[in-house]
Amino acid sequence: MRESYYIREFKVGRETRYRVHKLVPGGGKEDDYRDVICRVVKCTKNDKLIFLPYLDDNSLETDQYVYLNDKLENSPENTRRANANALRLYNCFRSIFGIKGDDLTASQAKDFVSFLSGHSFRPSGMEKLTVREADSVNNILSYVRTYLNNMGKPNKALNATHSVTVYSEMDGASVSEQREAYDISAKKDSHKDDYVPDHILPDEFDRLCTLAYSKAGFTEEQKADEKEPDVEMCVDKLGWRQAVVLMSLMYIYGLRIGECLGLTEEDVTFAVLKGKRTPVLIIRKRKNAPRYACAKNFDTIVSMVQYGKDQEKELVPISEDFYNLLYRFIEAEHRFFKSNFKFGLKRLEADVCDGDGSGLDTNYFIFGNHNTGKRLDDQSWNRRLRPLFEEAELKVDKGSRENNLNHRFRHGCAMLLLYYLPEDQRLSLLEVRDYLRHKTIKTTEKYTKPTLEMVVRSREKFQHGLFQMCTFLDPQKETCTVYELSRI
Repeated sequence: MRESYYIREFKVGRETRYRVHKLVPGGGKEDDYRDVICRVVKCTKNDKLIFLPYLDDNSLETDQYVYLNDKLENSPENTRRANANALRLYNCFRSIFGIKGDDLTASQAKDFVSFLSGHSFRPSGMEKLTVREADSVNNILSYVRTYLNNMGKPNKALNATHSVTVYSEMDGASVSEQREAYDISAKKDSHKDDYVPDHILPDEFDRLCTLAYSKAGFTEEQKADEKEPDVEMCVDKLGWRQAVVLMSLMYIYGLRIGECLGLTEEDVTFAVLKGKRTPVLIIRKRKNAPRYACAKNFDTIVSMVQYGKDQEKELVPISEDFYNLLYRFIEAEHRFFKSNFKFGLKRLEADVCDGDGSGLDTNYFIFGNHNTGKRLDDQSWNRRLRPLFEEAELKVDKGSRENNLNHRFRHGCAMLLLYYLPEDQRLSLLEVRDYLRHKTIKTTEKYTKPTLEMVVRSREKFQHGLFQMCTFLDPQKETCTVYELSRI
């Protein structure tokens, strides 16, 4: 008979832990408990990034170490981190249920899916477990499956497949094909009634900014002129002013939240683009930047020698008005930290990447935490952003990570450029790819999800053009049945 457990997920700082009680027959749980903590420590060795996966007994999982640092040595850091996190969850699951080795049974593999999904499963109970969408769960399963196969210990239950028939349209005809699907996987819920959009609309962005402006103490006149508000140095008001700048960076210029939090004084500068001196933001990585404040798709900086003119970077042109707004914002932030913390800007210090070329002896991260004097982290920022969405009456995910609030700004930027700008100002998909700095256009295509209203409007526009070309489809004629049918 399987033992029953009561499991509660909780955090200590940024570390996730699981508290496990045994359930007693007839209901209730034992007073004694144990905490399960499986860590992955990131460090550098000989200027190389190393991941150290530890089991619950603080022993190093040697097979996983070899996989993460030898097999995946040349993979991007984000890929290695995603694999490390998947293996950490796999280790936590095995420790909670006392599973030795990697030979999961079919029943245990199904329980693993429930554990990753955040769903209670008999005969065990869950509390406050992170809820993940089907795609996220299946990605984790794929990482674990690939690890086991690559290390020569494939799991029969995780690798078991069955045939499914997939239907599609081709040249007006229905075409079917057979595909293999894994038996152990998370099933997508196709009947959700709590739909949350993956992008924000222009009027929603305006609503969020107007609300944040009012909380920061801006008057309507100051808002329109982008002037510095005459507000007392109040922590909450400064936080809302910071929110306006962050949301503008994500929505207007399409920056990711990690790229925003990683910006420093040195990164707000000028560059000569097409023969013209243009204000730009420089997106790059730094050795002393935390994980949540890192640019994507760049090699990890493990040594100061990687800095200089040959360092990987991307330039994001900005308007002069926005450059001036950022400049005033940075000055105001520096005044606050210098006058309210005995260590001043010390905890915001950042590496200088350009050396003598930047003209800076010291460099500081732009976004700081007004309560602690340290760098602003993603969790502190999200605690401000979510209530703002709710107050603006915008839908948010409840207990789910399907539609990241910050990334909805970036998706909104793509939709703005493709659909919501005046028709003569819209960009092509290729231009949007370059604007968002995607490597392939396939990634950009994922951002283009028209709403039902937009589909209807496009269809009506198409029909109107068709009617103008084909007089026999004139909707004014009583005999025009084709038009009537198309309106149904």
